[in-house]
Amino acid sequence: MIRLQPWLSVYNDDGSYNFSYNSGHNPIATINETYRRGTSSAFLGKIGGKYRFADFLMFESNASLDYNNAGTDRFQSPLFGDGKSVNGRSLTGSDVWQNWNTTNILRFNKVLSQKHNVSAFIGYEAQRITGKGSATEYTNLLPGKTSPATGSTPQNVTPLNTESTLTGLFVSANYGY
Repeated sequence: MIRLQPWLSVYNDDGSYNFSYNSGHNPIATINETYRRGTSSAFLGKIGGKYRFADFLMFESNASLDYNNAGTDRFQSPLFGDGKSVNGRSLTGSDVWQNWNTTNILRFNKVLSQKHNVSAFIGYEAQRITGKGSATEYTNLLPGKTSPATGSTPQNVTPLNTESTLTGLFVSANYGY
């Protein structure tokens, strides 16, 4: 656990940051000279309907989408901390995820001769998930710059491209007397 005494100044007499304590980390310098920003947007929607062909036969269909878009930007200053030994570190990345789901069901329910209850349904469901994105991290940044595009040493270039699907067929029948 690190404790900072209130009488220790975060600035030197000349106005520069004081890195002589706390293992070279200065909380005010961290706040002012580094950043980690994230953005995200999402959409969740569903649409569905039912159609009755007869009093005993009905079709229903539903479709849904879960869409997520996220981005991140991070900068570690070359003055101190984790960015010092590599002359600054910068990362930018973004991801887009989509999750589609559809369900279709045909239902039958009929009472025969007021004694026999016959019901059945058959359905089909499908799901598709996709993820696309990338993250790029560079070090050895140009003086005064914070973008990965100004770095000369790539550290991590991470692509994301994934897809999965599921499908299913289901059926049920019941008889009651």
